[in-house]
Amino acid sequence: VFTYTGMWREMSERMGYLVDMDNPYITLDNNYIETGWWILKQFFDAGLIYEGHKILPYCPRCGTGLASHEVAQGYKMVKVNTLTMKFKKVGAENEYFLAWTTTPWTLASNVALTVGPDIDYIKARMLEGDDEGNIFYVAKGLADKVLGAGKYEVLEEMKGAALEYMEYEQIMPFVAVPDGKKAFLEKNFKGFLAKHGKSLVTVRDEDIIKVHVHTLTPGNMLNYAQQFGEFVSITIENMSEEHNNIQHGAEATDMAGNIARSREQKKVEEEDEIRVDKDLGLISVSSGEGLDEIFRELGVDVIVSGGQTMNPSTEDFVRAIKQTHASNVFILPNNSNIVLAASQACEIMQGSGINAVVIPSKTIPQGIVSAMNFNPEGEVPSIQEDMKGALKTVKSGSVTYAIKDTDIDGVHITKDYYMAMQDKNIVSCVKDKMTALTDLVDSLVDDDASMVTVIIGKDVTSEEESKVAEVLSEKYGDDLEIDVKRGDQPVYSFLVGIE
Repeated sequence: VFTYTGMWREMSERMGYLVDMDNPYITLDNNYIETGWWILKQFFDAGLIYEGHKILPYCPRCGTGLASHEVAQGYKMVKVNTLTMKFKKVGAENEYFLAWTTTPWTLASNVALTVGPDIDYIKARMLEGDDEGNIFYVAKGLADKVLGAGKYEVLEEMKGAALEYMEYEQIMPFVAVPDGKKAFLEKNFKGFLAKHGKSLVTVRDEDIIKVHVHTLTPGNMLNYAQQFGEFVSITIENMSEEHNNIQHGAEATDMAGNIARSREQKKVEEEDEIRVDKDLGLISVSSGEGLDEIFRELGVDVIVSGGQTMNPSTEDFVRAIKQTHASNVFILPNNSNIVLAASQACEIMQGSGINAVVIPSKTIPQGIVSAMNFNPEGEVPSIQEDMKGALKTVKSGSVTYAIKDTDIDGVHITKDYYMAMQDKNIVSCVKDKMTALTDLVDSLVDDDASMVTVIIGKDVTSEEESKVAEVLSEKYGDDLEIDVKRGDQPVYSFLVGIE
């Protein structure tokens, strides 16, 4: 964080943003932490703090709630498959406990069910359907919903506490214990190995468990494991000797896994190594397989994944610059939010022998036209001038979906409708994405326009894609050249560039 305070200070002054940079609050400083707790204590003593609950949009990748601006970038509700499972009661021919789960992939490892001790449950026999004659234990309040009203008869009612310690059969039964061996409990098995060894890795495959562990007493490990079954194969190697061999460039004893990891590490080191094999290199930010292919065809050496909802870091750009193996590198960020990270990467590379330059493209259409002006045989100053100049010849827009009802700059926004956006301005919000597209193109086209490029997003069907050129050609006739490309970008149904 402190590495870039100089950049923050300079940018704040350029923006005219009034911040006391000489006396900042720093969240990791004890003075700040203690002050924060002191303020909370004053609120608590005054009775102003209470426990509350608020439902927030959630990011499963980060495991955190989402801020309002993150939600605005494309958060949407999705459907999740759930399952009501039958668990067969032990010792009963056709009796089952019914349980509902939102994580059906965990059923294979299920070991217990929970019930509410004070909740009313029923034991019911099915009168019709595929389960006719079967008996189910289910919560009384959910019986009609789960079993179907009028399709069952109640045999018995009980509280959840009465179901405690009843047993049901495993969905995937445990492997039978061989004669003369102890019952195998994987948790205990792994606990013993972890206590007496390091770098433990276990993989369970039906009735076989594969183990990798480092230990100074392999005999103890073998004696313990043999209590539960027989060995299929055993490999014991001296890791100290192997490490010494690899350090001195010799071949390891015979462990393919270590060799593979060594090669992977070497590959990573080579990617971070500064090696110059050519004069010019080109980097572009892209999101979508189709867009990646478009940029590669235009001569881009390295694609950096990113976009409106996933900004690449400065480190991503530094790595990409090194991967070009070029002495002069041009970067197309293709998003206004990414220009700063790309510029910081260029500053970091100063003094490394690599001259990295940002061509400040703020949209994908700008990036495509600028890449078209990249001349791999040209001189650096003229290439930079041509690529930057090309940005001014493009007007850009996009079509995306609205995530909530609101009003912005006099335009009413309806959730799940499609918004036509020219730069940061909303042109229209309509139910049909094709209508939004034509509204957008109308707003972008002027007397100087000669060509319109439409990049198709991931949510657009092949049928809809085939109509794009047809609709635009019918509307503009021979006045505009229409170029339709499939980009498969997320979030945006259409990206539009007018040249």
